Amino acid sequence: QDTTVMIDKLVVNTSTNVIEYGDHSDTDIAEYRENRCVYSNGSPSFVPQGHCEAAIPKTVLRCCNENEKKASAMWIKMQKWRKENNVWRIHTTPQPFYSRIKEAYPHFIHGYSKIGNPVLYEKPGKMNLKELFRSGCSIEDMVQHYIFCMEYFSNAVCLKEDIRRLHGGKPHSYDTWKNLIIMDVTGISLSHLSGDVVKYLTRAGEVNNNYYPDSMARVLVVNAPFWLAGAWSGIKGVFPESITVDILSTSKALNGMKKYIDEDQIPKEYGGTSCFQEGDHPFEVELRELVAMADKGEKFDSQPILVKTGTMNESITSDTPNNKDQKFFSGKVEGSEDDKLNF
Repeated sequence: QDTTVMIDKLVVNTSTNVIEYGDHSDTDIAEYRENRCVYSNGSPSFVPQGHCEAAIPKTVLRCCNENEKKASAMWIKMQKWRKENNVWRIHTTPQPFYSRIKEAYPHFIHGYSKIGNPVLYEKPGKMNLKELFRSGCSIEDMVQHYIFCMEYFSNAVCLKEDIRRLHGGKPHSYDTWKNLIIMDVTGISLSHLSGDVVKYLTRAGEVNNNYYPDSMARVLVVNAPFWLAGAWSGIKGVFPESITVDILSTSKALNGMKKYIDEDQIPKEYGGTSCFQEGDHPFEVELRELVAMADKGEKFDSQPILVKTGTMNESITSDTPNNKDQKFFSGKVEGSEDDKLNF
């Protein structure tokens, strides 16, 4: 007799070691709740919130020049990637290197642009990866950090009331969200533009281009030294080809930023009038809180889970926070190797 067990809101057939995802059709719309991307019955979704498997997002079609065949292939590839990387539950996955990555590569979210795009500041000139890698962190760990942040933009920041107001009150959609990047290259040298720094920026650019298409509105490279423009042709490959990049010297940085960002959304450290210091904007604070919750293993659903065994129900607590008897499942999935999940 088959036995099905609910583990972490996944239906698992313990007789066959097969994960049964739960009932959903390819037209069911994904939701973001309890810090996870799921369907209404709690089963994992491998499409972003607000979308379904059957419909190709408009942003994917745009990236494929409205070629439906190419867009369909890209949409399938995106779903496969989200499945293999457990993106649906990344916000409940511990981030052991979060603080170290932030120190080794300073970056922070601060406010939004005039048209409602969240703004991310990055400081590659202050990047120091040697100590980070000595601590056990790798390029791929940094990429996972990047994915965590991109999902935070899409699932949390873009739902903020002020941002929705600037979008005319329209509901948030994966098709329309973008972010604006301020890349502060103060202190950068040619040594920063080689080795691991470029490897990381290139990998992050690949992830953005392939799995978060059209999500980068513009890049403003500020406080650029005079020699950077001449070297740009050799390093522009770290950004998606479709992105417009403005290179601004220190004297032109503030005015260049004010073209796209209101002054009260620019940190005082950059000449703006924001009431928040860099690193202390509510968007950034909420991100830290999300990481802290994931690191503690806290989950919103602290009720006992039902183990369904044919004619009887048994209560277990594998989804209860801080449970010392927590159980974990590692099994196989029916289908080809490409269809296997990693838990």
